[in-house]
Amino acid sequence: MKDESLEKSVEALRGGDTRAFDRIYERTNRAAYFTILYIVHDKMHAEDVLQETYLRAMRSLAQYRAGSNFTAWLCTIARSLALNHLKKNKREV
Repeated sequence: MKDESLEKSVEALRGGDTRAFDRIYERTNRAAYFTILYIVHDKMHAEDVLQETYLRAMRSLAQYRAGSNFTAWLCTIARSLALNHLKKNKREV
């Protein structure tokens, strides 16, 4: 489902409007958080991975194709980072 206001916020962020990040975070944080929590099963680690997810997404924002599903794109990043987190913790244990 295409979310016009979210797409506008993404374009605003690309244009340098840092306030747009707050709108994006507000609209997407729950989906990303629960994607991560489903994988890592630990609230503290999920919050850490969520923070890394947004950092990675902001660094990679130019790779996002406008008009596609931003939340799905973000959750793909979240899933990847959560799986990496599990692999890293498994090696340390």
